[in-house]
Amino acid sequence: GPVPQAAPPQQQQDPGAARANRERRVFITGSFDKDTVYVNEPVTFTFRFYSGERLLSNPEYQRPAFTGFWVEDLPPQRKYQTTVDGIPYEVTEIRTALFPAESGVKTIPPAEVTATVRSGRRRNNNARNNPFSLFDDSFFDRGEPLRLTSEALRLVVLQTPPTQVTPAPSGLVGQFEIRAKTDVREVNVGDPIPQPIVGKPVIT
Repeated sequence: GPVPQAAPPQQQQDPGAARANRERRVFITGSFDKDTVYVNEPVTFTFRFYSGERLLSNPEYQRPAFTGFWVEDLPPQRKYQTTVDGIPYEVTEIRTALFPAESGVKTIPPAEVTATVRSGRRRNNNARNNPFSLFDDSFFDRGEPLRLTSEALRLVVLQTPPTQVTPAPSGLVGQFEIRAKTDVREVNVGDPIPQPIVGKPVIT
């Protein structure tokens, strides 16, 4: 009978990858670390910018509109090198923590990046015979603006299940929340004044 063919090697894939502009060797992706969460359960959105050619300007990142989520940045940015389809890339990774405020199926719009890459024009064939050929060099190339978009993502947010109430050893029952009070009106001499908590996530 026919000899079965070996399967081709798997290429590295990134969930949420937009295939447009891959021929430019510059593309972006967006992905979640899970596709189903409960209300208020954190999910991490990871944005990656892949650059396989030299840029002429700093890329500008426009993160998606995370409507209906509490949003908290997770610095710092990570930078590393990787290879996709045999092509080496410099990768910049930005992570954001999201806390869904309500249940339902959420659609996250694409992330966007604008960058300037070298334009595809060729140098003049006579340049090598021209003593002023420096002016045809890419150093003076104003470049080509490029607008990149990732793919939209889908996230299923489930209603938080009722929790099992377990009596504490003290006999107190239920869940407790620590409240931070910063409106202290009376302080003793020498006591430090409590400062407001900083770094609280903002909702968009």
